This record gives sequence, structure tokens and C-alpha cells, in this order.
Amino acid sequence: METEFTDAVASWHDFYAAIAGAAATLLGLHFVALAFNPSVMRDERPAGTRVWSRQTFNSFLAVLGIAFVAMIPDYDWLAMGSSLSVVGIFGIYQVYRDFQVARRDPDPSWRSGATFTRFSTPALAYGILFWSAILAFQSDGAAMNVMFLAVFLLLISAVCNCWDLLKAIGDSLDDA
Repeated sequence: METEFTDAVASWHDFYAAIAGAAATLLGLHFVALAFNPSVMRDERPAGTRVWSRQTFNSFLAVLGIAFVAMIPDYDWLAMGSSLSVVGIFGIYQVYRDFQVARRDPDPSWRSGATFTRFSTPALAYGILFWSAILAFQSDGAAMNVMFLAVFLLLISAVCNCWDLLKAIGDSLDDA
């Protein structure tokens, strides 16, 4: 059973190498976007956009971390399950915390249903990641297939957030 799990992890190596490169590149571009209007990150400003940016950063960072975990040679089921559990639990906690902060933003758009939707995709992804960890603890190679879904959701969510964040930064520069 251990060999099957190791083979399943190894078969995804190239995919996660590509995902790590994409996530690292997009994370760097996120910083470049914020450099155009760093005031978005000031504590005195409304929290919504800052939290939105942090959520995007955390999603890219989680994808990068998951990819690194998946590429570790001869990784066993216990280490994989433990690593994915930590990322999943931390991610769910962070999404919950960010959602609470964003809901207190004075801008009414952060108290709408759209805010819930913005936070539900990464929360779902972290839940799926935790499911993948459970499968890894069972030394089930299907953990890699489930982990792919979590990575896909996190990456799509972060890319969409990054696009919207760029638009918001552009709009704020037009207003200035």
C-alpha cells in the first residue's frame, strides 16, 4: 500500500512543479500590483480591500506550499497527511478571520452576499484539502486527485481576486 501511495505522489510531480512556478509567478505579480497603490494596505483604510488582498496572497501561498509538499521526494503518507492538515486548518481559520474583518468594513458591498461568495470558494478548497489529508493518512493515492481539486479552486479564486483587485486599484488611481 505504501508503494502505491508513493507512486501516486510521484506521478503528480511534474504537474506540481508547473503549479509551483505558476503560483510563485502570480504571487510576485500580486506584489507588483500592490506596488502601484500601496495605500491599499494601510491600516487606516477600510479593511475590505486589504483583506481581499491578504486572502489572494494566502491562496497563492497555499498553492505554492501544497505544490512544494507534493514534490518532496519519498514523502510518506503520515508526513503528507500532516502537512495538508496544517495547511487546511490554517486556511479555514484564515478565511473565517478575513470574512469577519471584511464584514465590518464600512463599505456596504463588503456586507453583501457577494462577500460570502468571495470567501466560500477558498473555504471549500481548504475543506477539500483537509479531506485530501484524511485520504493521505489512510495511505490512499486518491489523496492526490482530491488535492488537485483544492489547488484548482484556490488558484482560480486567487486569480479572479487578483484581477478584481487590479481593477479596484486602477479605479482608485483614476479617482485620485
